[in-house]
Amino acid sequence: MNKKIGVFLPARLTSERLPRKLILPIGETCLFDIACQKINSMPEDINRYVLIYDTELGEIAARYSNIQIIWRSKDSVEAEGPLSFIFRDLETVIDSHLMFLNPCLLFLKRETICNAIYQFQQSEADYATSVKLLQNWIIEKNGKAINEIDYKRLSTKEIKPLYQTAHCFHIFHKNMFFEDGYMLKNGFLPLLIPNDETIDVDTQEDYEFAKWKYEKESRGVCL
Repeated sequence: MNKKIGVFLPARLTSERLPRKLILPIGETCLFDIACQKINSMPEDINRYVLIYDTELGEIAARYSNIQIIWRSKDSVEAEGPLSFIFRDLETVIDSHLMFLNPCLLFLKRETICNAIYQFQQSEADYATSVKLLQNWIIEKNGKAINEIDYKRLSTKEIKPLYQTAHCFHIFHKNMFFEDGYMLKNGFLPLLIPNDETIDVDTQEDYEFAKWKYEKESRGVCL
């Protein structure tokens, strides 16, 4: 299957939980600038887009020569759904498949993103999403275990691992998405991401922790 992949960063400054989080200072940079740096340096065979409405985000993206800026309409930014309407400005891009890349994953590495794309290209799948390892007891509200627990040892070391969505990215068939509105379908390809790369900045507390961690690591401090 010949798959042409385009990566896009959907971005806006009207986040309800943490407004303007994409341009809040982190060291000498910000979340959106870091995300743009990552996709700008990807291999040339991967198309790179930012899907934006705010001029402040446009000024950041314009620094990067390998990124195509797609200006969103105000109604698509304010809409709650459907996804095919929110991302309608991508319908005319030339790619067969698109990767929705979360710009709030400060520690997600460029190499991890590229490896996920190449794994997807080599597969027969038309849909994929990021997952992270979950090796723990999963318990229903009534106390019934969903996976097997060794009650004598109470150890998690031998538990058969499960996976949970990491919310780093989704990859989907572009034309089908604009026909049926589904960005993910049953039978998708799970692409494993290291847990330490899946820190998602959603709240003020997330931002403070990510900022602290990033600035410490930038100074070479071992955590």
